[in-house]
Amino acid sequence: AGLCLFVLVKGTLLKEGFTQLQSDRCAFARYTEDHGLMIILVYVDDFLIFAERDSRELEEKLEGVFTITFGPLEWYMGIRFEWAPDGRIVRMTQRAYAEAILERFRHQDVKPAKMPLKVGQNLTKEQCPTEAEGKLRAPMDELVGSLLYLMRMTRPDLALAVSLLGSFVQNPGIAHWEAAKN
Repeated sequence: AGLCLFVLVKGTLLKEGFTQLQSDRCAFARYTEDHGLMIILVYVDDFLIFAERDSRELEEKLEGVFTITFGPLEWYMGIRFEWAPDGRIVRMTQRAYAEAILERFRHQDVKPAKMPLKVGQNLTKEQCPTEAEGKLRAPMDELVGSLLYLMRMTRPDLALAVSLLGSFVQNPGIAHWEAAKN
């Protein structure tokens, strides 16, 4: 069903003069003198329309083919978009996802940290448990995977910490787990 819908969407947009981008098959672009640049991103049955100028004409044509609700972007793929009063600046947040991570790993009461890693914190292979000590029974790979998604979408400031912690998912030590919880 999803593929059939996408074929219909693609056909409709191509008929309207859009070009499907080679770099992302779910992105379509069109430039005209009257309307300027328009970019449409498609994810299953969600459309994001970015337009330099008024896009109402295109919206009316799409409404003739699809059931569409238009309005300012508030939520998309788990990301909340908060607009400044002038509508020109947007803040993207995944607070709900971040809170779900905290709840999943039972860390709801953790205080927010100013930095993803503590200043001067050194994580090394020597902090990994030996065979004699036994492996730490903590879902480090799940936590790092969750943080990786958060980092890629809205929190690039987590990149160094998540990359470093990813080196220890197979055999994390207590220091690694504590750093991940931070």
